[in-house]
Amino acid sequence: MKKAGIIAVSDDGRPVPSAGMMRRAMEYARGFDLPVVDHCEDRSLAAGGVMHEGRWSLILGLKGMPATAEEIDAIRDCALAKLKPAPKFTWPMSLPGARWMVVRRAKSIGGCR
Repeated sequence: MKKAGIIAVSDDGRPVPSAGMMRRAMEYARGFDLPVVDHCEDRSLAAGGVMHEGRWSLILGLKGMPATAEEIDAIRDCALAKLKPAPKFTWPMSLPGARWMVVRRAKSIGGCR
């Protein structure tokens, strides 16, 4: 794949549903020295949401997605990256706070970039 010109592998907006599948993807990507670009979102928590949960979703009367929906996948994937070192990027980084702390911590132990 790398010889064909790809520079990364990605779930392209369709979050990987299980830790086992993500671990296999990281192992495979590592064999080609390719980073994994990941859309972190736990679909069971984000289901039906159209924007981030908070003040504005309440004001607009729209179902929001809790920050935890992204944080849980970020924690899972960074823990897996530490277990099976592979270049790992989480994308998009749309939430402030806890998710940034997760990624900073993972970077400090070599799990994510």
